[in-house]
Amino acid sequence: MKHFAVLLLIVLVACAEGTPSGTNVTIPPIPEETTVPPDDDNVREVIGTEEWTLVSGSVDGEDMTLVPNAPVTLTLADTGIGGVSACNSYGGDITTDDGPLFPELFGTLMACTDPGVAELESVFMEALGKVTDVALESGQLVLSGGGAELRFEATPTQVSAELEGTQWMLQGVVDGDIITSPASEARLSFERGEIDGTSGCNSFGGTLSVSGSVLEVPLVEITEMGCEPAIMDQENAILNVLTNQPTWRINGDLLVLEIENASLIYRVAP
Repeated sequence: MKHFAVLLLIVLVACAEGTPSGTNVTIPPIPEETTVPPDDDNVREVIGTEEWTLVSGSVDGEDMTLVPNAPVTLTLADTGIGGVSACNSYGGDITTDDGPLFPELFGTLMACTDPGVAELESVFMEALGKVTDVALESGQLVLSGGGAELRFEATPTQVSAELEGTQWMLQGVVDGDIITSPASEARLSFERGEIDGTSGCNSFGGTLSVSGSVLEVPLVEITEMGCEPAIMDQENAILNVLTNQPTWRINGDLLVLEIENASLIYRVAP
């Protein structure tokens, strides 16, 4: 019997040196409340409540080899699935048709060069695509089907970072339904009514006003260096969002700045 449904929470991670690429995705807001199917007690206990971390897995009897400092995570809500697959972020909708629960998975395309990470990511995504059933067993979340089994435990609770006084590093640029990995490192910080950052090419700064969930940056001063087209596109996207009164939200170490049809995704800088 198929259980449940789940929703994408984009959690882009900084992996080993990656190459910028675009992937068609839908970027929903970080889920705050979800509607749980009333006839599935197992799902009621896990949907929209927490993030899960993979502790073991297998495909056709072959065990996965987990990699230290490259966690595989899963977030559930009521219409899709998402998380981090050791390096890249992934997501997918839920289907109620016969067959796998997640028939059309997608992910970012950053290169993963640390030993074992690319192999783990490939095997995990293969296993996830086979899943037909979800259950809770002794506090573990178990996804299984098609010769695959994935076991998760709840990720320890993480205190959300503060907007101000934190150094943020760009993880992705969203334009409509296209998400692009950073073309060059870009950082951002907010402190005492001011904003300071880099676009990957130039440095910028300006005044800042926080009104509830809205940021107002009425004036941005920026240096005038020229860079390759992909980096300049990134710079224009950053400035477009920052200067158009974006809404902001934080989940753990993830910051999302959003205007209509465009978003910036940052993570606390290492």
